[in-house]
Amino acid sequence: MDHSSTKAGKWCHSWCYRGVSVSHGHQHFFIKLQFRARGKRSCSTKRSFSLVSLILQSASCDSCLDRQDRIVLTFHVRNLVAYLMIETIFSGQFLRQPSKCSSPVYVLFMAGINILCGVSLLTMPYAVKEGGWLGLIILFFFGIITCYTGILLKRCLESSPDIHTYPDIGQAAFGFTGRLIISILLYMELYACCVEYIIMMSDNLSRFFPNVSLNVAGVSIDSSQIFAIATALIVLPTVWLRDLSLLSYLSAGGVFSSILLALCLFWVGSVDGIGFHSGGQALDLSNLPVAIGIFGFGFSGHAVFPNIYSSMKDPSKFPLVLIISFGFCVVFYIAVAVCGYSMFGEAIQSQFTLSMPQQFTSSKIAVWTAVSIT
Repeated sequence: MDHSSTKAGKWCHSWCYRGVSVSHGHQHFFIKLQFRARGKRSCSTKRSFSLVSLILQSASCDSCLDRQDRIVLTFHVRNLVAYLMIETIFSGQFLRQPSKCSSPVYVLFMAGINILCGVSLLTMPYAVKEGGWLGLIILFFFGIITCYTGILLKRCLESSPDIHTYPDIGQAAFGFTGRLIISILLYMELYACCVEYIIMMSDNLSRFFPNVSLNVAGVSIDSSQIFAIATALIVLPTVWLRDLSLLSYLSAGGVFSSILLALCLFWVGSVDGIGFHSGGQALDLSNLPVAIGIFGFGFSGHAVFPNIYSSMKDPSKFPLVLIISFGFCVVFYIAVAVCGYSMFGEAIQSQFTLSMPQQFTSSKIAVWTAVSIT
C-alpha cells in the first residue's frame, strides 16, 4: 500500500502504531512505521512515509487517531526533528549527495604536501633545539606512523558506501554519540589550527610593521591584532570552496612557497654570511615533549584526508599519494631542521623567520613567503 495513495481515514482506523525507526538516503529522511492490523495477531507489515507526508497525514486525520497514537506519534516526530537539527550542525552530508569531485592525482600530490608541509616547516629547527639532535629520529618515526594511519583511514572509508567523513566513521563505530564526539573534537582541532595560523601570520607581519596601530571608539589595537583580524577576513572566503580541484593553484603555490622558504634559509646561511655551526645537545629529555608536540603537528593532516580521498578519480591510488606526500615532508623537515638549528643554534626562535636578520633581502622574501603559506 503506497503512501501516496493511502487515504488518511483508512489507515488511521485500520492500523495502530507499533514503532518508529529512522533511516536516511541521499535525498530524503524517512520514517519507517510498523503497524499491525487490529484484531490480527500475526499480521504485520512495514510502510515508509516521507517526513512531510507523515506530518500532513497525521494533521489531516487527527480526529480519527486515538489519544495514545497521537501522543506517541508526536513524541517521535519531535525527536526526529531534534535529530535532524543536530545532524545539520555536526554533519556536512545532510540532505546532500556525496561529492563527485574528480581531482587528478598530481593535484592531490600537491594538496597532500601542502597540507602537511605548511607552517610547521617554520618550527622544525626550534623543535630540534628543544629535543636535541636525536629528536630527528622521533620525527622520522612520526612520518611512518602517521602515513600508516592514513592508510587505515582509507580502509575505514572503504568499509561502507555511507562513510565519507570522520563523523561518519564515529557513527559507524559508536552510533550517534560517536558522531557527536568525533565532530566536536574534529572541529575543535581545525579551529585551533586556524587560530595558530593567524597568530603566526600576525607575528611575521608585525615584525616588519611594528608601528601600525588603530584606535576605534577609544579601543587601541596594535599591529599584531590588526594583522590577525585582516588576515582572517582575507582568508575567510576560501572555506566556502567545496571542490579540491579549485584549490589546485593554491596547493601548487603552497608547495613552491615551502621550497622557496627553505632556499631562503639556506641562502642566508651560505651566502649572506651566517654560516653553519656544529654543536647543540644530543638529547634534552626535559623539553622533549615540546619537540614531540611540534613533530606531531607537522603530520596532522588527517582531518582533511577524507576530502582528498573523495576527490580522487582513482581512490586506489590514495596510499601512493600518502607515501609520496609523507616521504617528501619527512626529508624536507629534516633538511630544514638541520639547516636552521646549525645556523642559529640555541638562539633559534619559535619560527626561524624571526631569527633571520632583517637587513637581508632573502630574509624579507622568507617572511613574505611564510605569510603566503600561512
